[in-house]
Amino acid sequence: MTVFCIVILITLIGFILQFKIPFYRYAPERFESIIEQFEQDEKLKPSLPNSVLFYGSSSIRLWSESIQQDFPNSNVVVRGFGGSMMHDLLFYFDRIVLPVKPDFLFIYAGENDVSGHIWPNTILNKFTELLEKVESELPNTKVYFISIKPSPHRWFIREEQQQINQLIRELAEHSKKLTYIDIGPSMLNLNQKPDLQLFQPDGIHMSALGYDRWTKVIKPILKEDINKTSESE
Repeated sequence: MTVFCIVILITLIGFILQFKIPFYRYAPERFESIIEQFEQDEKLKPSLPNSVLFYGSSSIRLWSESIQQDFPNSNVVVRGFGGSMMHDLLFYFDRIVLPVKPDFLFIYAGENDVSGHIWPNTILNKFTELLEKVESELPNTKVYFISIKPSPHRWFIREEQQQINQLIRELAEHSKKLTYIDIGPSMLNLNQKPDLQLFQPDGIHMSALGYDRWTKVIKPILKEDINKTSESE
């Protein structure tokens, strides 16, 4: 390889990193088999009052093993598909969220987006579109955004993750529909680094202790809003 070619290659890599051009193409159809299974499951379940839908990526999917015990007094539905991004959640909204008609919708997404070098404003725009669909199609549904967690394996992009968190926090401050839930502080040790015992060896997915931390943050918020809903009826 000539020196000229090497220089061109280095320049191209620098351009990609600088402007965060995604290294993938939008391909939500890769989840089709999982979505079809969700649809089959939904046909077998009646709609229940105070339904709580957890919707998002693998951090939601892997919670399904304990989430019923974590929220014993709620009618919980888990719809997580590993590797999903914000645009995937928007793409499948009509097929996954609408049939459930949740009273409370918890969303965890954005971590894979940042790893995929998606622009912060692009992530925010997709989430805003998702929120608008809820407002239009499910006007009585309360939405919660669970902040992007401080995963050890992705600690080097924590600044970018926090940019997304801050953008959605600000959105929530001006929305009666949306609540921002900051789970970050509960997952850091005394040195303000990720608490490794809360994660699996891959440094991305959580251990049972990690989900316990999430539950302790989320449960009081959900309980308060369920009580408010009951009082207003």
